[in-house]
Amino acid sequence: MERFSVDVNVGRTLRSFIIQTNGSSVVDPDKGSILWCLVKQHLNLRPQQEYSLPEVDGVIKILLRSGDSIKTYSHTRSGLLNCNMLYRCYLDETGQASIRRHFEKNMKHLFHVFMAGYMAANPEAGILYAITDFCLEYNIEFDNTTLGALRKDWYRYRQKSTETKICPLVF
Repeated sequence: MERFSVDVNVGRTLRSFIIQTNGSSVVDPDKGSILWCLVKQHLNLRPQQEYSLPEVDGVIKILLRSGDSIKTYSHTRSGLLNCNMLYRCYLDETGQASIRRHFEKNMKHLFHVFMAGYMAANPEAGILYAITDFCLEYNIEFDNTTLGALRKDWYRYRQKSTETKICPLVF
């Protein structure tokens, strides 16, 4: 039986990162993963008018799990209710934004770890060389806007992580 899927617009950069880490643009989340919880939380009924995402480069597909064995968190007197994916197979704009933020957080965390390791191993290397290596490693198309955004994110992260929080002790 073919499984249903939902389309999520994540942008070109994030899509190429997901393809490099996942192996394809079709993501199959595990039952207990945060991604599946986010998808299940934001699934809606398909609207009355026919809706489709515009043809853009940054669309990924997320496979939906079978609704036979998956229970929702809605409790009734008789027990748990089944969540049937046959009817709930649509993500609105808020659901897509939530899933996009999840993937962005994962990418930024991996970027920060990569940059910290790269700068610790090569202290004489410049930040632009490290960002370029990250883009080449994860097959991200890098242009001036991508390099500028990643550089700005690295500077903000570095400034935030080096600030020391002083807690005054009062005796």
